[in-house]
Amino acid sequence: MKPLIALLSLLVSLASPAVAQFGSGLDQQFGLPDTSGPTGVTVSAVGSATQVPPGGRLVAGIVLDHAPGWKTWPARELDLLPADVAQFAIHTDVQLKDAPDWVAGIGAIQWPETKESANPLADPPTVQVFKGRVLAFVPIQLAADAPLGTHTLTFSVTTQSCDDDTCLMPETAEVEVLFSITDDATIGIPSTGDFANFDPAGFDTLGDSTQPATAANDNGPVGSSFFGLSLGGLSGPGGLIILALLSALGGLVLNLTPCVLPVIPIKVMTLTTHAGSPTKALVLGIWMALGVIAFWAGLGVLA
Repeated sequence: MKPLIALLSLLVSLASPAVAQFGSGLDQQFGLPDTSGPTGVTVSAVGSATQVPPGGRLVAGIVLDHAPGWKTWPARELDLLPADVAQFAIHTDVQLKDAPDWVAGIGAIQWPETKESANPLADPPTVQVFKGRVLAFVPIQLAADAPLGTHTLTFSVTTQSCDDDTCLMPETAEVEVLFSITDDATIGIPSTGDFANFDPAGFDTLGDSTQPATAANDNGPVGSSFFGLSLGGLSGPGGLIILALLSALGGLVLNLTPCVLPVIPIKVMTLTTHAGSPTKALVLGIWMALGVIAFWAGLGVLA
C-alpha cells in the first residue's frame, strides 16, 4: 500500500503544471515541498490611516511576508516572466471584494520591486519574483458623501508560493483594512514606515471602476499552446474538441517513446494469453483502456 501511495503522490506532483517552476525537478520525497520549517507566504493588510475624512484618500497596503527561501510570482501586468514560464505561473493578484458605493475610484496597484531568482526553465535561467517582506499599494478615493463611522474594506489576494524545488498549490486569502470616516480626520498619506515607498502619483490613475485599475501593459490571460505553437483562447464545445484531439495526438507521440514502446506488445500478449479468444481479448482491451482513462482523469481532477 505504501509504494502505491508514494506512486500516486509522484504522479500528482508531475501532473500539476505548477510543480518545479523554480527548480530543477523533484526533491528526494517525490517533488513535495519541504514543510519542516516555515513555508509559503503570509498575507495581511494595513491602511495608511485609521481615520479618513469624507472625500479623502486612503492607501491599502497588501503585505506579502515570505518565509525564508520562499517566493511568489509577480503580478501579470508587470509582464516580467518569459512566455514559457508565464503560461504556468499563478500570478499574484489583488481584488477589492464587494466595493461599497462610497468608494469613488481605485488607482492602479503599485507593486513592490522584484528580485532575481534562478529558474533553469527560463532563458536566460533566471526570473523575477517577490521575496522577503514586500507591500503592494492600492490607492483609494472616497466619495464626498461617504458615510461617517467605522468601515472595512476586504481584499482577495491570490498567490502561489515556491521554493527552489517546487511550488505549493495556489492560495487565495481575504484580508481587511479597518478605518473610520470622520470629519475631524486630516488628509495625507504617511511617507514613513510601511508607506515610505508609496508613490503619490498612483492617485493619478484613479478610475471609476470598483476594482484596481489595470496597467497599460497587461497582456491578459495567456492562451493555449501546443508544442510551443499558440492556439489563442479556445472556448466552447469546439475548443474542447480541439483540445481533446490534440491531447490524443500527444498521447500517440508519447507511446512512440522508447520507455513506453516495449510495454505495448507485452500488454497485448498478456491480454491475448488470458483471453483465450479474439472476442474476449477485445473486451479486456476495452476495459483496460477505460481503466487507464479513468485513472488519469482522476489524477487530472486532483491536479
